[in-house]
Amino acid sequence: MSVPKQEIDLSKYPSVDISYKSAKEHYSGQVAALMDKLSQSKTAAKAKAMQPQDFKWSLVFNRADDPPNITDPKFFTSFLCANSQCWLKARGGGWNKYEEITGVVPPQIKAQYEQRANLICQQRKVAEAGESQHEDNGHDRLKDLAENLLEAFNLLAKESKDERLVAIVRTSVGMLIEDVLE
Repeated sequence: MSVPKQEIDLSKYPSVDISYKSAKEHYSGQVAALMDKLSQSKTAAKAKAMQPQDFKWSLVFNRADDPPNITDPKFFTSFLCANSQCWLKARGGGWNKYEEITGVVPPQIKAQYEQRANLICQQRKVAEAGESQHEDNGHDRLKDLAENLLEAFNLLAKESKDERLVAIVRTSVGMLIEDVLE
């Protein structure tokens, strides 16, 4: 007899909405497990009447803390991929469940980890190179880069018709700007 998994509050973690087609294509095992949970649910009558493509699908992730002292973006990204958690979440008809994704990091999430790794490793290399003596100049330069990134995102958001791309970039930019501008 297996021990039931403890419920996790995923509302505090960032998420990226995806289509049912993408969920089914890349995470078919998790989709099947979620549909099994739905069929066994006693309180989800409205949701049971829905088709899988009618649910809202998203990837939710809990990024691991940054690794100390790593200045190579590839190793940094590998660390985040290996130590972070990710779930496929389905919601609709008053029903809201998730299934953990193990063994693979979704490309949308990995792209965010790579962006974070590049930024943090750049900061660390500047500090290691002795430019930490001019810390204010280095911080101002990073702040300028972060503000330029924010301006580029705002332009993308205005001109893009791809809401999914805007949502992915919004999450990434928010995490990067939050760390740099503090």
